[in-house]
Formats: sequence, C-alpha cells, structure tokens
Amino acid sequence: MRQFHCRMMSEPKECMTKLACIFLEMYKVCLMKTLQNYLEDLRGLDRSQSDLAMTIVKANEGKFYSLDFLFLAALNRSRSSVDAFTHLIERENYFGAAPFIRMQLDSVLRLHALRLADDPNSLSHDILKGEPLDKKKDRTGERMTDAYLRKVVAKNHPWINRVYESGSGFIHLSEKHIFSLFSEVGDAGRFQITIAPTQKHIPEKSRIEAIAAMSHLTQLVIELCSDWAEEKLRIPDAN
Repeated sequence: MRQFHCRMMSEPKECMTKLACIFLEMYKVCLMKTLQNYLEDLRGLDRSQSDLAMTIVKANEGKFYSLDFLFLAALNRSRSSVDAFTHLIERENYFGAAPFIRMQLDSVLRLHALRLADDPNSLSHDILKGEPLDKKKDRTGERMTDAYLRKVVAKNHPWINRVYESGSGFIHLSEKHIFSLFSEVGDAGRFQITIAPTQKHIPEKSRIEAIAAMSHLTQLVIELCSDWAEEKLRIPDAN
C-alpha cells in the first residue's frame, strides 16, 4: 500500500496521462458507434427508396405519366448519391462526400417546384425536354430560381439555408478546400499540408453533422416522392 501511494505521489503526470488515454479510447469507441449508427440509419432510408420506386411504378394499375419519370429519376439519383456518400464518409474522404449533400438538396428543391407549379404535368414535360427550371414561373408568377425555391422550402425547414450555403462551398473551389490542406497548425507559423484522398483531421462531429444533413434531405426526397405516389392513385385516367 505504501509503495503504491508513494508511486502515485512521485509520478502523478504519468498516471493521469494513462488515465486520460483510457478515457480517450473509450470516447473514440462511443463516438464511432454513434457515427456508424447514423450511417446505418441513412442506409435504412436508402433501402426504402427502392420500395417506394416500385410503389410509384405500380400505382394506378401501372399507368405511366411524365411526372413518374421525374420522381423515379430523383429516387435513382438519391440512391446513387447516398451510396457514394456513405462509402466516402467511411473512407474518411469528407471533402469527396460533402458535395453529395448539395446534390441531394438540389433534388429536394426541384421536386418541390412541382408543388408550386400551376400545371405540374406541363412543367415535368419541360424539364424532360431539358428546359431550365429557373426560367419557369410558379402559380404566383415568381421565377423558380434556386434562391426562390430555397426561400419557400426554408419556411418549414429553416436549416436548409445553412446546408445550401455550406454545400455550395464544397461544389465550387473555395476557402473550404484551402483550409482542408492544413492537417496540422503549430506555433511560430508552422503548419503541415496534406495532399491526400482522405482527411483524418476532420472532427468526427463534422462527419456526423454531414450524415445527419444527408439523412434529413433523403427523408425529404422520400416524402415528396411518397406524396406523388398517393396522388397518382387518385388520377382517374392516363394522359
């Protein structure tokens, strides 16, 4: 007992360092479980999109409308984006994954535009022909630009604005990519630049926030497509 007490008193820093390392490892394990849980939740949403696509195809005795192509394309794009996003996050390629969040938001804005159109079917025809959405007007006469659509969607989902602004920074070469170079910054102006396909220095909190944003947007895509599936059932005749 005496020897143990003397050792603790003579080497407190060593003991505290070991204790801190133990807690740090426990924290990392818990954090990784949280990260994996978020990824599993996102994958669960992703799998449900296949079932939803089949629901759309079979609705109203399998009759097909121009709107079907748009919603099915959105689900297909969403599945591809989620698959790429989750793989890149797991590989710690944060800057490769982040642009997919902005792409998912783009799908949300474009699908929501159909709700604002005076004639959604006509608008879907125009989009299928490759006509730019920002030249079209909603039922109130407003041009459906990204800024306008974002403003409308943000009324019920205010977090959309932050995701849009942050996501655009990953699409365009910006300060985000410049700061990503610095994997370590020390005293006296010393820093370390890393050129690599992974960014291990990105905090886990940032990765979890990215997964949460992707999950919320994927859920919105699912909700918008589900609304169309239900509406399609109420259409009496094919075009």
